[in-house]
Amino acid sequence: MATFNQQGANYSGPTTVVNIGNGTFEMTNEYGGKEAVLPEVSPSLHYLVNRTKQEKEILKVMKLNREEKFNAPVLFIIPGVEEQSHLGMYICYEERIMAKKFILPIEEMNLDKPDSKENQKEQPKTKHSIQLIKWPHADDERDLDCFLEAFDDDRLSLNGETTSKAFQEAVKNEKNHLTFKTNVFSENWEKLDENLIDDLIKFWLGLPNEENGKLLALFISFRYTWSDDELIAKQNELSLIKEKEDRKELEELLDKELRMRVFVRSLQEDLGEKKNFKILTELNNIRKGDVVEWVDGPVKKECIEKELGYDLPVIEDNAVKGFKNKPRKPMAEVSVELESILQEARRRYLIKKGLIEA
Repeated sequence: MATFNQQGANYSGPTTVVNIGNGTFEMTNEYGGKEAVLPEVSPSLHYLVNRTKQEKEILKVMKLNREEKFNAPVLFIIPGVEEQSHLGMYICYEERIMAKKFILPIEEMNLDKPDSKENQKEQPKTKHSIQLIKWPHADDERDLDCFLEAFDDDRLSLNGETTSKAFQEAVKNEKNHLTFKTNVFSENWEKLDENLIDDLIKFWLGLPNEENGKLLALFISFRYTWSDDELIAKQNELSLIKEKEDRKELEELLDKELRMRVFVRSLQEDLGEKKNFKILTELNNIRKGDVVEWVDGPVKKECIEKELGYDLPVIEDNAVKGFKNKPRKPMAEVSVELESILQEARRRYLIKKGLIEA
């Protein structure tokens, strides 16, 4: 009898997966052992509420980059408060855009033309991950070469060099698609940060175009401390603070926040016409209607594609309950709730199929 393992098969060797119907896939290992495996929903699914616009903006830049064959490095700016779940955006980018909508279409195009000029060159591999370049701490140097030395990656080798030229050479020699990210927080914003970002953007957009179709992408997240409404409230609160030190502290934080926002707007004015640059739309707080559309859209679509018999009305009811006392909620809060709801939907589905006990 086939067995079921909730985490998937236990085999590490070569396997063959066959859809045997009723939402079940049979996995056979190299020794003939079989295991019944039910597919999981995508790790990004609970982050997809109200994120369609961001996804389309990224895809538009990347498709234009590929279709017009200028293969220039691309740069995305993500402004917004931490509660918008910047992490969720990266997960969606890596799983949905890179894996399903960017890398695979390139491979399929090349497979259709095995003798094409594209296939005569070494193609980039499908392995992909987002590498972190740590933003300098308050006392660190705001120098481009020092900044590029601090990226969190063990594949690119700078050979002990710390110059932008060495970084450029390492990127050129890497065969994989490469995406980097860095996070800048408003509470730490300094004038020197503006200079470093200007240098970083100039360096990145000045990198040579890739001839083999390899993607080079950089995301810069500008993490605001307050939403627009919260920012106005803090400005109003300032006049009510009597303690000199407390007032000074809030004044400094407000000044940093406002200067960062002005700087981001200036980037749009300076670079907005470039085809390989985009400031992504800020996510609004999530409403009840957004989660209803989420269930009827990506959740339903994935359940159909993977033949998962999740109870969609129950998922929707549970998701809507979270808005009983709050008409709007931040994405980070909603995504945690929706992940739990999806896990419960899977548990009930497995019980219904007799694969686990209640």
